Amino acid sequence: MKKLTILIVIILAAGLFAGFSLFPEPSRLDDITVAPPGDLTLSAGETKQLEVIALYDDEMREFVTLGCDYTAKKLKPGRKAIITVSDEGLITARRKGNSTILVSYIQRRFLAGDITRTAFIFVKVK
Repeated sequence: MKKLTILIVIILAAGLFAGFSLFPEPSRLDDITVAPPGDLTLSAGETKQLEVIALYDDEMREFVTLGCDYTAKKLKPGRKAIITVSDEGLITARRKGNSTILVSYIQRRFLAGDITRTAFIFVKVK
């Protein structure tokens, strides 16, 4: 039994020195892209669904629309919102004006720490 334990320790140590990890590091989040790209122009009452794709350092891509946080620009108290945006990324144009949406995505990394990426979307309601 003692020989088996020593053998396992030697194999694990050799693997670690060779670059093998028992807990390999996951792909690292580089950026997010939001579609449709660029500024949006909507009519009052119109809706538009955002789609968010996470881009990783190993060239992997992942749809993360439902995992993002969406925040529409806040107005002064008592003013009606120009747009609203749901937790799923659905924009609804409420009234004429300009607004901005902050889209943020957090890659949760147990050992290495979280990574957050953000994008801004400008919306004009006519």
